[in-house]
Amino acid sequence: MQSVRHALVVDDDALLRDLVTEIAELEGFQVTTCVDGRQALEYLQQSADDISLVVTDLEMPSMTGPELIHALREQGLRVPIILMSGNPQKLSQATADLSGCTIRTIGKPFQLAEFRELITTATA
Repeated sequence: MQSVRHALVVDDDALLRDLVTEIAELEGFQVTTCVDGRQALEYLQQSADDISLVVTDLEMPSMTGPELIHALREQGLRVPIILMSGNPQKLSQATADLSGCTIRTIGKPFQLAEFRELITTATA
């Protein structure tokens, strides 16, 4: 019997959050969504053991994607993370700032097939 894979999708943009949720569900994930990093951390305090993938936006109010990633690492959560952004320069800078953290990145907008492939390789 295959275990359930659970993705946490964190983005303040409802349309993008819904799109990423649909893609993750197509890949067989159960999905929980959060509107920002703070809400994600609150959720993970209760359910960190259930998560097998985190997908987060780079820029969000109250806590950015990189701040969330640092907090997750400090708490010892070691799951694949996908960081998304529509700003290539900020995405590149965030990747450099997160050296030592294993993350995958994707620019927005992205193609459905590109994101599905990224989920597959990140969780392989």
